[in-house]
Amino acid sequence: YNGDFFKANVTNFSLGGAFNSRLNLNLREDKGWTYGIRSGFSSSGIGFPGLFTVSAGVNTNATDSAINEVFSELNRFVEKGITDEELDFTKKSLLGGEALKYESSRDKLNFLTSIIVNGLSKDLNTQRAETIKNLTKEEVNRIAKEYIKTNQFVIVCIGDDVLIKDKLESLGLGKVKIIKM
Repeated sequence: YNGDFFKANVTNFSLGGAFNSRLNLNLREDKGWTYGIRSGFSSSGIGFPGLFTVSAGVNTNATDSAINEVFSELNRFVEKGITDEELDFTKKSLLGGEALKYESSRDKLNFLTSIIVNGLSKDLNTQRAETIKNLTKEEVNRIAKEYIKTNQFVIVCIGDDVLIKDKLESLGLGKVKIIKM
């Protein structure tokens, strides 16, 4: 819990990993185009790169605008970095919410089983907390620059191609390929 994958998920908290993240505040609260939007890093196994994904259900007529806003937020986060306030909130939220993960007996059992099955350290939570506490703005910004590559995105839109195809092509992100199911 001191490697880049864990730190990347902490980094994402203020971008798209929490309800009050940049993406959600912009597309849901400010624009009203979605009920919610999230982003996150995933692992695909040892030796294979994971993915950084952004997902949302948006109003059909705002599909192209939403994509533009997503890229604007991602690029702004990568270029300008996390703010002091965002980093402080991230740390407080993640550290303060840790105890809630183990409220029930089942939650505790699952956590302990995971430690045993995966051969993890018994002081896993202490290690996680230390990593979060010690995470610096510079480290968050390095991780964002290294792992959020907006020039490598694949965009998948599910919807009425007649209504969104021309608008999507006008974004200049490449030719739209339609797959009928």
